[in-house]
Amino acid sequence: EKKAFDLEMQHEDGSLFYGHLDCIRLKIEDGPPLLRIALTDISKLKQAETDLHVAAIVFESREPMMVTDANTVILRVNQAFINNSGYSLKEVTGQKPNFLKSSHHKPDFYTTMWETINTAGSWEGVIWNKHKNGEIHPELTHITAVKNEAGEITNYVGVASI
Repeated sequence: EKKAFDLEMQHEDGSLFYGHLDCIRLKIEDGPPLLRIALTDISKLKQAETDLHVAAIVFESREPMMVTDANTVILRVNQAFINNSGYSLKEVTGQKPNFLKSSHHKPDFYTTMWETINTAGSWEGVIWNKHKNGEIHPELTHITAVKNEAGEITNYVGVASI
């Protein structure tokens, strides 16, 4: 028989932490029943869950957002992006963002933009993108390179103000 509980607990110094308590009743032949109790500090897990929840709320803001992998392949866009671009999630996932390019910018614009992102970590400026219906519109865009602990770029996150 097993019981498990998540508890908010308090250290001797008064600080709070979250603990996961596992209780298992063991029956041993020819012996008294035993109770095994294990307490695991799950504070980091609880904080990660909270951070993930907050990130999900932020991602679904009114500003169009896009997340790509390190090769600029689109992994996810939010509903505001879908509404603004006219493309569905299915149409954009797995694509590179260059399908949004308009003829407004010269090729060196994008070269300079990506050089800045990859050296400075971010870039902000106006990009003239093409809507699915062919209309061209300006977007104040902020693109950030996301790096892992080793300093390697793992993702890019783009946020547009329309």
